[in-house]
Amino acid sequence: MRNFWLINLVIFQSVWWLSALFTHQAVIAVVVIMALHFALSPSKKADVVSLTILPVGLVADQTLAAFGVISFVGGQLWLPLWLALLWAHFLLTLNHSLSWLGRFNVGVQAMIGAVFGALSYIGGIKLGALNSPLSLIDVFLVFAVVWAIVLPLVVYLNTRLNTQSGVQHV
Repeated sequence: MRNFWLINLVIFQSVWWLSALFTHQAVIAVVVIMALHFALSPSKKADVVSLTILPVGLVADQTLAAFGVISFVGGQLWLPLWLALLWAHFLLTLNHSLSWLGRFNVGVQAMIGAVFGALSYIGGIKLGALNSPLSLIDVFLVFAVVWAIVLPLVVYLNTRLNTQSGVQHV
């Protein structure tokens, strides 16, 4: 599908908003949307390979929760399913709507991650999906550092794993 990048963009934005606004209640819809992604994706094998990077995001968020930077609504100690699914959908953008990130060097990827990754979490906090005892400036600074590392790492791993597995993404 020639313009799947646009469909992928709409899918991810839909999943982000559903997750941020409805958290646990969004899980079934988010799973259905993931099935839609795979039904339409021109690079299903590459997308499955991308999902193997999921532990990076889960460990990052769980570590931030363990250190008290964020907490989950309802006092849940472990990363909620809706957030794990949001991470999975984010990883599915790496071969499609965010594939352009691979054309930039690590420094640019780090800056993009620092700004937009941090803003995404601030948005989640402002919408009530997450909590933090820190000021929004402190949250931004912590997530900017984390995402300056995480985004280049997942872009690198996605490229490397897909290359090693002999799968080319569109």
